Amino acid sequence: MVGSVFEDSFLDGIKNTTIKNGLAKILRETREDIEYFKQTLLSHGIDVIQLTPKELGYQDSILDYTNWQTGEIGVSSPIKDFPEVSDFGVNHRNIRLSRDSSTGIPQPPLAIRDDALVMGDKILITQAHVYSTNLSAIKYKEMFGDAVIDNSIYEQNINFRRSIKNVKSWAERHHLSIDVEDIKELEKLQDSTPLNGWCAPNLTRLGNKVLVDVWQTPEVVEEFLQPNYKDFDFHKIFIGGHNDSVFSVVRPGLVIATPWFKPYADIFKGWDIIWFDQPSWGKEVKSAINLRHNNQGCYWTPEVEENPQLENFINNWLDNWHGQSDETIFDVNVLVIDEKHVVINSNDKNLINQLEQRGITPIYVPLRHRFFWDGGWHCNTLDIHRIGKQTDYDI
Repeated sequence: MVGSVFEDSFLDGIKNTTIKNGLAKILRETREDIEYFKQTLLSHGIDVIQLTPKELGYQDSILDYTNWQTGEIGVSSPIKDFPEVSDFGVNHRNIRLSRDSSTGIPQPPLAIRDDALVMGDKILITQAHVYSTNLSAIKYKEMFGDAVIDNSIYEQNINFRRSIKNVKSWAERHHLSIDVEDIKELEKLQDSTPLNGWCAPNLTRLGNKVLVDVWQTPEVVEEFLQPNYKDFDFHKIFIGGHNDSVFSVVRPGLVIATPWFKPYADIFKGWDIIWFDQPSWGKEVKSAINLRHNNQGCYWTPEVEENPQLENFINNWLDNWHGQSDETIFDVNVLVIDEKHVVINSNDKNLINQLEQRGITPIYVPLRHRFFWDGGWHCNTLDIHRIGKQTDYDI
């Protein structure tokens, strides 16, 4: 399965052409890159399924995620006491703006691996929010049948306790008025703000072994994974984010990894590891320093270089659309087609040479706005079925 983004018409409600044209270019070029990517997969014998936002039940217009009467934006919790928007170019002056990422305009279904993964013969939906559950899960059941979809986190209203690190990160991101260095304050939040799911890329399956990053939900292995997926051997790690932007297993015996994985390198003892010590920010993003100042390193796209109106619009309306790109080394976010072919998203000569020396053919498929979306081709796909059986790789 391959992710998708909105059509340009989704932006028709934006009257400021500078903002609208900048966003439309990001969407258009992303669609072009996805189409090229799809054709690359098809040329290697891969069956491709892609659902558009409309097919998944998204609204047709950015204005459909607003409520003129209440001043609410988005699809989640109520919004109160936010300032009126007067300069962001939307066709209504009374709408008010939330800086809470849970209530902004929903992100398009591009990084579809964020909310689901295949565990044995099941597709596990790992986050019980409106888009992964109410939309994607319904479609998955229509396509693959109810029996293979595990949507129990939503259906049974299962909650998970956050880690202290996750609570601190969440408090900082949402600008909560607490002392994030006060452990007692964080523990109070830990008790009062459980998660109704977790990020699927926190898990990496390696045959019968599953590496689980527990930075988000420390008890997820004991409370959910082990009781429900008894055919797997779970091993906890704590690297602080999506595994597929920290390391990728190319084939048995070969790994691409960032320095964040070095404390766990012994997991792959005796394996060949290609290390990447520098993120692509410094190589490709000329104005990274300025943009770190303007948006704390969350994203970059050339469309915001000389367009402060667009950057303000993204910062205030589209907080859900991006992540924290300056924490990501996109070179490791590769999609393995087979033991000889790997799709890469950056034309990094070092990576290409390292793979070719090991008998791997790297297939460069550009993803021009990966620093905006904060994801690579692995993030933007969900492999449903691969040839082979569960194997013990003795790790």
